[in-house]
Order: sequence, then C-alpha cells, then structure tokens
Amino acid sequence: MDTELEESVLEELRKGRRVHAIKELRRLRGIGLKEAKEIVNAHYADAQGPMVGVTEVRSNSRLVLFVLFGIAVFFVYLAYGDYFRSLSTDSIAPAESESRLAFASKGNLINNYDFDHGLSAWIPKYDTDAFSHVTEDSVEQNGVLQVVTSPPLNPVKNRIYSAALNQCVKLRDGIEYRFAASFKAVGDYLSKHANRVNLIWYQSDDCTTKGQFGEYLEPVDDRYGWQRMERKVTRSLNAKAALIEISQNKVSANNVPALWDAIELVPLSFKKQVSLKSMNQYTLPIGTNYLKNSTFSEDLEHWRHSGDTTWASDEGVDALGAARLAIFSDKGGYGAHNFSQCVNLGSPRVFAFGAHVKVDPTSTYEGGGILRLSWYEGLKCKGRSQSGFKQDRVEYVQGWQSIGVDQVVAPENAVSARVSFTRGINDSGNFAYFVDDVFFVAIPE
Repeated sequence: MDTELEESVLEELRKGRRVHAIKELRRLRGIGLKEAKEIVNAHYADAQGPMVGVTEVRSNSRLVLFVLFGIAVFFVYLAYGDYFRSLSTDSIAPAESESRLAFASKGNLINNYDFDHGLSAWIPKYDTDAFSHVTEDSVEQNGVLQVVTSPPLNPVKNRIYSAALNQCVKLRDGIEYRFAASFKAVGDYLSKHANRVNLIWYQSDDCTTKGQFGEYLEPVDDRYGWQRMERKVTRSLNAKAALIEISQNKVSANNVPALWDAIELVPLSFKKQVSLKSMNQYTLPIGTNYLKNSTFSEDLEHWRHSGDTTWASDEGVDALGAARLAIFSDKGGYGAHNFSQCVNLGSPRVFAFGAHVKVDPTSTYEGGGILRLSWYEGLKCKGRSQSGFKQDRVEYVQGWQSIGVDQVVAPENAVSARVSFTRGINDSGNFAYFVDDVFFVAIPE
C-alpha cells in the first residue's frame, strides 16, 4: 500500500474532511473505493495533528524559513483577502443563489458538480426516470449520478433515442476552460458512443438563444473502473453561458448503467477584448466590397480553398471568369470542403453579403451549397469565432441565381469575418457549381 499521500489529499485531511480526501485520492490515482478508503483511514488519525505530511523541522534555519513563509502568506491575505473569501467554500451558504459547490473544485462553475446533493441544479430534458442519485456503500455523504435507460421496443432507423440531464452555467470572464468528467460503466457496453457529456455555448445567460456546439467528453468503451476525461476548450465568441448536457443513447447503452461524477468547467485563462477604436485603419467606405478578387477575372488569388476547386475561364455573370466548386462521392450523400476569404472589419457593424452561383449542367447528381459567415475576435480570422447565424443556400436550378443576406450585424467584439461556401451531393455521383461576383459590404446602420 502506498503510504505517501498527495498534498491535495493531505490538505483535505487537515481540514477533517475524510470523505473529500477519499474522493480526491480516487480522482488522482484512479483506484477503487475500498483501496482509497483504507489508505485514507490509515492516515486519518495522524492527520488531525497540525503537521500531517510535513517532515519535522530539524534545524533553526528551517524554522526561520517557515516563519517567513507564514508572514508572507499573512500579507498576501491582507492584500487579496476579499478575493480568497469569494472562493471559499465555507463562506457561501448552500441556500444562496450561487451554491458553494460552484467553487468547491478550484473555480469550478458547475453547481453540484459531484452530485453530493442529489440532482440539485440539474434538469432532466428527456426521460426523467433515467437519472438517479446513488450513494456508494460505506462512504458518508458520497454521491454519484447513475444513468440507466432501456432501448425502445420498435426503434425507427436513423432516429436517435436518448436521455439527457442539463445544467446552464454562466461563464463570467474566462476565455479558456478545463472541461472534465469522471465516468464508470457498471457492465459492458456494445458501443463507445453510448454515453457522453456535451458542452454547448449560448449567447444568453439562460441557454436559450443562439446555441453553438463546443465540445464533448466520451469515455473509452473497453476500460473498467473509473476513468477521467479532460479537454481544454475555448469559449465561443460572445457566449454568456454554457449548457452542460449528460446524455445516454438508449439503443447503444442497452440497459447497462453508467455512473458520472466530478463534472468540471474551470476557467484557465482570461483575455481582454481588442479595442474597436484601433481598427479604423481597416474601415472601408459604405458600399465598398471588402473582398479581394471577387469577380475571379484571372484566377482564385486571395481565396482559400480545398478539394476540387478550380478557376473557370469560360463562365461568368458580366465577364468571363468564375470559381468552380466540385465534389464527388461513390458512397452516397456527402458534404465537404470550403471556399473562403477572411476580411478585417474596421469600425462598421452592419453588413450585407452575397454572390451569384450557377449549377454546372455537367453534374451527374443533385447537390447544393451554403453561403455562410463567421465572426472572429482577432485580426485575420484568428481566435474565438461565432457563426453568423444567417446564411443562404445554393439551389439545384438552371442558370445564374443570386444568393445572400441583406443585413447582418457584427457582434460587439468581432474584428474580422470569413465569407465561405460549402458544397455537398445528395447521393453517389458528381456535382459542381460556379461562383461569381461575391460581395461583403458595409451598409448604413
């Protein structure tokens, strides 16, 4: 048995919180409940003393260093006492609007992240009976979330049957976050896609407006016992909240229970927004096209592209020259590849964008495309991004067609934008369309 305890475990023991010490040891080592409890109990009696885990001071020099360290801590507390008190789990009553559990894991924004308070702060979205609070034997006040679902009797092909448990979390000022969770399967899964935790960014505090998928955590299907999953995620541009969704696919899970614990969303970094006043150098007059080489008179210069994208010298609206975006599939419907250009915005906030498109008559199967816009917080489309939420589609019709959006408002902190075209085919075969006269212009507010 390993007798050396990690400092975070010792800290819990010094505070007399044996249950928390057991959970912390399990999280760090990935060991079972029984083993963790035996290790912690072996240290518990000694841990009530003031110097648990600290080698006895054997010289005056060490004592002096210890005293100096204490004085330094005292002055730091005087300077930043209000901040530390705001993070203290003991200074916030459980009945307050922001539960003490939100800060119990070094800045974790998720309330009742370890389910020690049942399903408090979590809201079932589908199949309420699938979720329950389980207290593991012989550990006081220790709880985990259990998810158990049954497959439908007559499932419809290609339809997803799932149960979900949600919590909407306000984000504050963080930019990068640690997104993590602990998982344990009580049995064998037929599919690794049976269980996952999703993170969806929202532009409203209550997770109801303009959602954008962010990330997910999915356990390894062939690993037994508790496993820890963790990813670094970047907050979507203008996101004010994140929806944490614990879900189980009823068909894939097939009655096998799943356990979840220690769900985390912890801010790691903070960043100031770029001042729009410094962006005036990129401002163009109202009605001036921000896009370069928008008529493709000679080539595809200034445009980023992938897949089968070529310059067409024999096509065009008012003059010859266009971009040809093609796609091929021998395995049914398929969509891929981008054709795009990034522009720095300057000071304008209201824009219009569009293009002329034409389906290539040599296409062997129906397909289409989408003209869309994405905003970025940094110059040259760097940093966090956000979908423009307004787009237009390329229809499968003959001749040149005009597509676009008459008015779109840039987010407050967006400093650049990317205009892009996608392509797709509905079944096996070839499909292509031409693009010409693309525009992205500022319009009067």
